[in-house]
Amino acid sequence: MIVLIHLDRFYSCDLPAARPMVVVRQRKVLDANDLAIRFGIAIGMEISQAKPILAKNPMQLPAGFVDWNEEDFAERREAWLMSCTPFTDIIEPDDQHRAYLDLSAHPEPETILEPLLQSVSSGVGNIEPRIAIGQCKWTATAAFDSHDPEQLAYFAPNAFLDELPTSLMLPVSQESRSRLEFLGYHRAGEVRDIPVEVLRSQFGKEALIIHSASRGRGGDAVLPLFPNASISDRIYFESPVENCAQIDHALDSLSKRLGKRLSKSDLHSTHMRLHLGLEDDVDVREREFSKPLLGPGGIRFAANLLSEIDKPVAFIRIELLNLSKAGRKQNELYCMRTDSQDVIDQSVRKVQKLFGEVAVRRGNEIPLSRRQRLLRAWSNATGWA
Repeated sequence: MIVLIHLDRFYSCDLPAARPMVVVRQRKVLDANDLAIRFGIAIGMEISQAKPILAKNPMQLPAGFVDWNEEDFAERREAWLMSCTPFTDIIEPDDQHRAYLDLSAHPEPETILEPLLQSVSSGVGNIEPRIAIGQCKWTATAAFDSHDPEQLAYFAPNAFLDELPTSLMLPVSQESRSRLEFLGYHRAGEVRDIPVEVLRSQFGKEALIIHSASRGRGGDAVLPLFPNASISDRIYFESPVENCAQIDHALDSLSKRLGKRLSKSDLHSTHMRLHLGLEDDVDVREREFSKPLLGPGGIRFAANLLSEIDKPVAFIRIELLNLSKAGRKQNELYCMRTDSQDVIDQSVRKVQKLFGEVAVRRGNEIPLSRRQRLLRAWSNATGWA
C-alpha cells in the first residue's frame, strides 16, 4: 500500500484569522486562511489574480500577503514526518506539507491507517491530514487528484482505472496522454483495451509504458529519503514469535538489506537502534559502537548484541543513525578475513579457469634468477642482507 499524505493549512494555520491572509511562493498562492478561501482564493492561483479578488472583498478587510520561507516551516515538517516513522521506513517527502509512505512491509496495512493519521495530526498541531492510497505511487497521486473517497485505487484498482481520466495516467508523457484523448480514449479503462501491437505502431517505445499504466502499474517507486543521515528497515512476522531460528533469519535479512544500502551509498554508522515489537509495547534498545558498521557482517554482529528476547516478537526494526561517508581507514566492527589460504586458493582457481593456468601465479611459484638465488643463499649463510 502506498499512502499520499497532504496537510491542508500547513503554512497558514498560525496566521491571523481576522483578515484574509495568503502565503505566496514563486508568485503563486501556496496557502491561505479560511477567510481568504471564502473570498475566492484558490491554492495555486497566480498572485496577480489573488490581489484584485481580495481588494474587492465584501467586508472591506485589508489583505495580508506573506512570502514563504522554507526555514520557517522546517521544524513543523520535521515533526510531522517523524510521526510517520513508527509505521514505515520508506518515506519520500514531496513538499513540506506532503509526502509518500510505503506501507507494503506491513502484513495488514489497512489496520494502521487510522493510528498513522492520528499520529500525523498530533505531530503537526492537530492539522487534519488528507490521504489517498493506491497500489503504487502514481495511482495514489491520481486518487488524490481525482478524489477517491471509496479508496478504489487500492481496494478495486480495475474499477478505479475504468473511470480514471486519461490525463491522470501519470507515468505516460503529457504529449502521449493528449494524443490518446485526441484519438477518443478518455479513460484509462478504454486505453487498457488497446492491443500492445497497435500501441507500439502509434507510440513506439512508450507503448509498454502506456500498456502498464492502463493496468495500474509502472511509475516511480517511493524512495526512503527521510529521516536524513539515517536508514532503517523492518520485518513483520505473521504472528508473534520467540523462536530463535526465525529471529536469526529476520536479523540476517535486515542486515543484508541495510548493508547493501550502506555500500551503495558509501556510508557507515556507529549508532544502532533496535526495535522489538511486542504484543502491547515496543522494546527499543540502542548502542553506540567504537568502530563503524560498514556492511552486513558488522550490522548482524551489532544486532546480535541487542536482540536477546524473552517475549514473543511481532516485528523487528533496525535503525542506523548518524550516517557519514565511509573513510575506509579502519576495519569495521566485524569483518570476515579475506586473506585466508582457502579464500586465496579459490580466487586463483577462478582466474585460472577463465584465463588459463599461466594467467596468474602465486609469488612463491615465480622462478628466481641465478643471481637472486645466489644472493639469497649468501644472506642465509652470513646473516647479511
